[in-house]
Amino acid sequence: MSHNNTSISSGATLFTISPFKLAAVNESLAMLPGQLSVEASDGWTSSDGKGQALAIRSAEQNDMKFLPVVHASDFTDDMTPSQIAEKIFSAYSEEVSTIDFTKDPTSKDYVLSHVVPRVVGRDKAESAEESGIITEHFMGNLYIYWTVLIKDDGGEQVSYSLDNKNLGSVGLTVDQIRSVALENIKGTVEISPIEDVLGLAGDDKPVGSTFFVATNKRRYYGAAAVLLQRDILDAQEKKLGSFHIIPSSVHEVLIVPDTLHISAPELKDMLVDVNSSVVQDKDILDDHIYRYENGRLSVVD
Repeated sequence: MSHNNTSISSGATLFTISPFKLAAVNESLAMLPGQLSVEASDGWTSSDGKGQALAIRSAEQNDMKFLPVVHASDFTDDMTPSQIAEKIFSAYSEEVSTIDFTKDPTSKDYVLSHVVPRVVGRDKAESAEESGIITEHFMGNLYIYWTVLIKDDGGEQVSYSLDNKNLGSVGLTVDQIRSVALENIKGTVEISPIEDVLGLAGDDKPVGSTFFVATNKRRYYGAAAVLLQRDILDAQEKKLGSFHIIPSSVHEVLIVPDTLHISAPELKDMLVDVNSSVVQDKDILDDHIYRYENGRLSVVD
């Protein structure tokens, strides 16, 4: 007797999703709000970086996928359907309990009020494009795609990224999305001395005597702050004078005032070293240094 199985692997763990196991998964999801089902996917990742995962799908919302929180590494192939159902239900019941399924997160109004930009590196942009997600080149090795937030309460984030299908279904263009998404993040950007971010208490430093971290309130995909040139970068130039920007990860960028007298080659060496030894591959933005001077953002060769 043959089964049309789907397998996903994570390290030494292999979880084969056979029909009877899918029934267990769907049985657990039937207890949740909304008409939900599940699918195996090796292309969906979570904000915690675990990688391959199960993806939740909402049949009521144009087959929209939610960011998964159940991963291949959570299962072994010898688990029983009841064990799988319990684990799935436990993870997703908390995740979707705060989602109002009476609102359509794929509607035009919802998209316009919840869409935000993501700034990512070339590799992540290429992976997104392969999945059909709309991306555009910003500058250097920086790219943008557009994400609609479903849940953003400081925990695991539920969202979906716009592709041509769901963008067309709401009758919006990329130009319209770009403008609205930038407006939606204006109130979320935070710029702080690096000592404050690292929790290093000390006396207040004179303006321009330290690095600054530009991110958002959740410090999650906060590098999008570089897109707000008129609202954020201009204000920093008036305060600090000209500065370099280190694209340290998708979650933040570092502002380095010229008053620190650190050259662009020195900053590039720092960035390359950190990218190769500290930053996860999926979070790397670029090995280029950027400069903001006279109201203009540019790539330093």
